[in-house]
Amino acid sequence: MKLTFISEYTPKMEELGERVVSSFHEPVYPKVTMEFEAVRMDAILSQFREFLLACGFVVEGELGELESPGTRVVDELRKEFHEEESEK
Repeated sequence: MKLTFISEYTPKMEELGERVVSSFHEPVYPKVTMEFEAVRMDAILSQFREFLLACGFVVEGELGELESPGTRVVDELRKEFHEEESEK
């Protein structure tokens, strides 16, 4: 699977506060793009962490998957279904 992460941010003039805007120096706000191919979730999370760091974020700890309640319910239903099928 090919994935692309893009970060682009240009602050509005009012967000700059009291910074002096000079006609000799225009601030540069880079666009960060990362393209890669991955199949496994651990590889995707690793690349996403690197992307966040490249954008200037501080990442403490490890990124990981959270199990949603919906996934758990589906897994329980599958287990029950297979148990019922094997009893027949």
